[in-house]
Formats: sequence, C-alpha cells, structure tokens
Amino acid sequence: MSADERTVETHGFLGARIALVKPASGHRPGLDAALLQAAVSPQRKGVCVEFGCGTGAVALSVAARAAELEVVGVDSDEVAAHQAEEARRLPPNRAFAERVRFVAADVTEPQLGERLRPARVDLVLMNPPFYAACEVSASPDQRRRVAHQAEVDPLPRWIAAASSLLVRKGDIAIVHRADRLAAILKELAAHRFGSMKILPFHAHAGEAAGRVLVSARLEGKAPLVLGAGIVLHEADGAWTQAAGAILRGEADFGLL
Repeated sequence: MSADERTVETHGFLGARIALVKPASGHRPGLDAALLQAAVSPQRKGVCVEFGCGTGAVALSVAARAAELEVVGVDSDEVAAHQAEEARRLPPNRAFAERVRFVAADVTEPQLGERLRPARVDLVLMNPPFYAACEVSASPDQRRRVAHQAEVDPLPRWIAAASSLLVRKGDIAIVHRADRLAAILKELAAHRFGSMKILPFHAHAGEAAGRVLVSARLEGKAPLVLGAGIVLHEADGAWTQAAGAILRGEADFGLL
C-alpha cells in the first residue's frame, strides 16, 4: 500500500467507543453507518456479515455493543478492508477484536460463502451505494466514487447475495434513500424475505423522510410494520435527543 493510500491518524466513532483509521481518501463513515449499526440490539447472538464495510465503522460498532456476536466485514475496496483490519487492532477495539475480521471481496462473487468461512450467517447488514453513475456528478476521488455510486444498481444483487448466505429465518437490515423504498421491498419479497419493518428518518420535523432503515427475515411471515419516524435535527441544526443517543452508542432501534 502506498503512503498516500493510508494514514496512521485515527478518529473515534460511536461516542469514541471504537477507533477507526482515518483514510487519506475514499468514503468516511457518518450518519448512515450510525443508523445501520443501531438496528442491532446488544442481545443479538450468532454471526453477522456486513456488506460494504468500508473502514469498519458498522462492523466494529456492532461487535462493541453485542458481546455475543461474531462479525465479518466484506468490502471490494482492498485499501478500506486493510484499514478496517488495522482499526480492529487499535486499543479501544482490542476488547472485542477476536470476534471481528475483515475480508476484501465482492459481495456478489459466487464463492463468497467459502471465503467468509462461518458455518452459518444469522444476520446481514448493508448500506449499498446510493446512486447509479448517471444520477449524480462523479466524485474526483475514485475510491469515494465507488462507495457512493455504481454503474448498475447493486441493490438486487446484494439482496440476492444476502439471501444465499443467510440461514432460514436469518435477518437483513438495509439503510438507503427513502425514495428507494419501493425497490427495496420489491427485491426483498422476490428473495423470500418477509416480516419487514420500516423505520423512516426525517432531517427536520415536518419534512419528508430522507432515509429509511428496513429490516426483514428470510421466510418471515409477520405483517409489515411501519415504525414511527425519527427526527434527526432540531430547528437550530443540533441533533435531537434520540439521534444523539444513537450517535453516542447509548441507544438502539431494537429491530434485530
């Protein structure tokens, strides 16, 4: 790895409960990562796989909060996966490091299950690239561009990959744009997911939701649940009490 592809500078996440390697380029985790990790309750057990783990924010956060969960992060960006592995060994993360590992791989590759090696996968988390290449202007940072945009919508392939890995009654959680909700529900149903729960997020009170967190269970039969929306910002721009608690790792949504 060249000197300009990494930095030893670190930064805290989840109220400084975990430490991450600060990348010199590429995507840096923020609100979406905090919302996704909060889908998982501290009582969750088994094996969790995160698709598109980046530098490890979600995978490490989930491992820090759920003491009986084994977590595997997967990302096609080898630099990001290496930085996540570096972060795993940082002092704040050592208490749970043995329950976390990272793999550089495309989540849609046919042999992914063999490379991950867990006997079973109970939970898949994902925050796919939000945009097709034609929808927004491309970032000049190639690694950031790959994290945010895809030539072809990855959602169908990522959900299909999750369904092939999960055990029966295994769970999935997805953070995405609210305007993609119909597509998310369609793909989940097409791949035998049910028992869906939708949690919308509003930047400010009275505004339309900009993000959704969707969870579902493979072969689940329970009716769809639409949760009460969560407002993220006060009128002055400060985090609301509910959002602040999530960002500090003091609360979760209890979906999974």
